[in-house]
Order: sequence, then C-alpha cells, then structure tokens
Amino acid sequence: MLPVPQIALELIGAAKIRGKIDLSGGYNNSVWKIFCDDRSYIVKRYRSEWLKNNEANAISVLGPHRHAPKAIYAQSARVLIWPDDGLFPPRTLDEAYARSMGYALRTIHSVKGGVPVRYVDRPEWRTVNRIGSAAQRTVGYSIPVSGPVHGDVRFGNTLADETGRFVRFSDFEEFGQGDQLADLVLGLVEAGCARPDLPDDAIRWTLAGYADPDGAGLPHPFSSKEVRAALAHHCFKELTAWAKAEAAPKLLEYYEAARQPVLDAITTLDI
Repeated sequence: MLPVPQIALELIGAAKIRGKIDLSGGYNNSVWKIFCDDRSYIVKRYRSEWLKNNEANAISVLGPHRHAPKAIYAQSARVLIWPDDGLFPPRTLDEAYARSMGYALRTIHSVKGGVPVRYVDRPEWRTVNRIGSAAQRTVGYSIPVSGPVHGDVRFGNTLADETGRFVRFSDFEEFGQGDQLADLVLGLVEAGCARPDLPDDAIRWTLAGYADPDGAGLPHPFSSKEVRAALAHHCFKELTAWAKAEAAPKLLEYYEAARQPVLDAITTLDI
C-alpha cells in the first residue's frame, strides 16, 4: 500500500478523509482514490513537474468539453487532485469503443486555438514527437502535422461508464503540442494490439471514428504506406523500449506478439 502524499492530506483536509484505494499507477505516476464524507477524489503524484503541468493543462483546456476531468480541485508542484467522476477501466475493445476512441482523439486534435502554454514546455520529451522525428528521418516526409496531441493514446488510457461505454481518455501527462500524425498512428497501433485476434478490424474501426466527425478526412501524409509503416515501426520501438525499462516481460511479450500483424494491418490499409 502506497502512502498518500502528505501534501494531498493537507490539500483535501485529513479530517475529511474516510478511506482510500491505491489505483494502478505507472512509471510516471502514483494514483489514489480518496473517500471523504461528501464525495471522492483522485489524487495523482507525478515523477516530474513537467508531466504534472501537462495534465493540468489538459484539464484546463479539455475539461470544460468533457474530454478530461472537469476541473482541478487542488494542486502542488507534483500532485494534482480532481473530483472523481466515477469512471472505470475499459473491458474490451469492440467496434463502438474503438470508434469512440478515434472520435475523441480527433476532437483533441481539433482543439481551437491550439494549446495555451502556461509553463516551460519540453516538446522534445513528448513520445509522439520522438516517433514522428524518427519516422521523418527514415522516410523523409517533411510535413509533420503539429497541433494538440494526447501523447499517450492507449486502450488502457481510456475510461468507461458502468455499462462499458467509452467516455474519455485519461493520463494526459504528455498532452500538448506535438506530431498529430504520430499520435494517430500510436492510437491505431494500440488498438490493434488490444485486439490481436482482429487487428485489421480494430484499426479500421478506430480510424473510421477519427475520420468521421466533419468529413475533413485524414492528415495528408497518412495516405503514404511508407509513412504509416515507418511511424508504426517507431511506435513499436518506443513501446518495447518502455516495456523493457519497466522490467515488464509480459508487456514486452504482448507487444512483440502483436508487432507483425499490426504492422501489416497499418501498412496495407486501403485509404
């Protein structure tokens, strides 16, 4: 059991707290659900202030549109607290869920006016920018689509309601300005990995949700098989490197098993 940060006890008020649950954190964070007399809160402690600032910015920009937690309850340099909205980890990636994921990613990419930066941003640290830059060096596409990105588009970084219906993304530590094409391909790679029995379908479902909203279609470089293949290849390089750094053999096996079917599915998409 991880101890709740003292700063969180002070920000909420230790006398109000009646219990807690340690939620599943990751390499960059630790997360708790705190139960109080009137409601519950999510407390998240980050490895760095930069990651915390990214998520705080996402809540400010996306929260009013229900694409992130609605508002910040309290914060410190490396801790964010927001009211719990009663959502759950996803169960399975079916067509409706995948389409909803794609649509939600498109709405993030379409944020009007871009992303206001209230702190010193570090775009070179953003995973999707590393993926995009590596792919550009590989195949030479010179028009990265820059704009708001989630930055860590994964099936496991989504939240559902009690019926299993997609509600929104979570984990916005890498939210900000970035390569939207790499962000999209990372989402497609993760969708295919989440359904290793149906990688082609999972990718098409997600892409259909992304492309539907206003008929504007897909980013132009996406039409190139070489660009898609390079982006997907470098997505897997990042994902497997992360799994190795986490010393997570099952996660590494998960990505390695899905690699070739997902690469084939993304490369051979009929655009």
